[in-house]
Amino acid sequence: MVFHIADPKEYSAAAESGDGVYQPSSFEKEGFIHCSDADQVASTLHRHFGSADRLLLVAIDSAAEKKYLRYEDLYKRGQEFPHLYRPLPLSSVLGTHVLERKGGMFRIPFEWMRSFG
Repeated sequence: MVFHIADPKEYSAAAESGDGVYQPSSFEKEGFIHCSDADQVASTLHRHFGSADRLLLVAIDSAAEKKYLRYEDLYKRGQEFPHLYRPLPLSSVLGTHVLERKGGMFRIPFEWMRSFG
């Protein structure tokens, strides 16, 4: 199980398009989708989404995507993160959870995240 933090508008547009694939705007430039393991979600939110007030946490079936999933330390920070090297088929999405900033912080839905195994 890996998680992707998405812009809700981008994800909704992909879900409504009917082609069954989600591709964030960063994919064209980078060639992959940034993901996090459960224990990396909080630090990813803090480091990369400081100005966002509403996001979408997407649970991805890593077994279904294992052929395209690579763990890498691309920025030499001493920690490997999962990267998905293809657009995400919506059939590999196990669930989504809206994250809203309250009191300056996002509440991490750990119980929801654990529900996927």
